[in-house]
Amino acid sequence: MCYFMYAATDNELNSDIFHEYNRKYNIYIEDITAYVPERMKDYVYYSINRQCACDFYSSDARRNNEKELLALLTLIKQSGSLIFCIVDDGNNKYEGISLQKVMESFPDEELTLDDFLNRYPIALKPNHVYKVS
Repeated sequence: MCYFMYAATDNELNSDIFHEYNRKYNIYIEDITAYVPERMKDYVYYSINRQCACDFYSSDARRNNEKELLALLTLIKQSGSLIFCIVDDGNNKYEGISLQKVMESFPDEELTLDDFLNRYPIALKPNHVYKVS
């Protein structure tokens, strides 16, 4: 299995956040909006990873940076809307397909921010879209 974490929001994050998470926690946040054809209008798309997102989708507190990622996801939500998904693409079945198309193919669920944060990380399902209100 190979996991990829994505967040989409209607407000752009400050690039200082990217540098801080990279420097302090070795977490890479990348604005991938330019690489998402057929995206939702006025949304900014982010990839959140290291080599992949497998470390984050783990119950191992030494690897999953739960505290830091919960703070990041809260910050994203506070800046606007938050749509979040973890893509399990271990078999490369989504390779070459637009992230937006992939997300549209997944079941979605609306959650409050508190419910979402309480489920993170391992109670969130891969290949599922979470619309956080």
